[in-house]
Amino acid sequence: MIQFIARSTLNTVLAPLLAHWLRARWSHAIEQQAFLLRNPATNIPAIRLVIGMQEYTLQYCAHFLATVAPAARTRLDESFRTYLTELSMPKPNFTR
Repeated sequence: MIQFIARSTLNTVLAPLLAHWLRARWSHAIEQQAFLLRNPATNIPAIRLVIGMQEYTLQYCAHFLATVAPAARTRLDESFRTYLTELSMPKPNFTR
């Protein structure tokens, strides 16, 4: 989904929706399904911090996904983790 949104001309509209959905799903996971997470004692504090950020951008969504990835049972491919890291970096503004 994040790759689709990144390529979309509507990414500024879709990214806040994805951010809201990620927060809702992962809030539920840490409150009601912590037993399903890998290393919950280590990962839940980091997830709570990223949930608490008041961001709604595509970069935030990528950062969010990179943060929660270690807690998920499914492992992300190294190339996708690299993609998320690169997407989460602020883009330089060359216009002056």
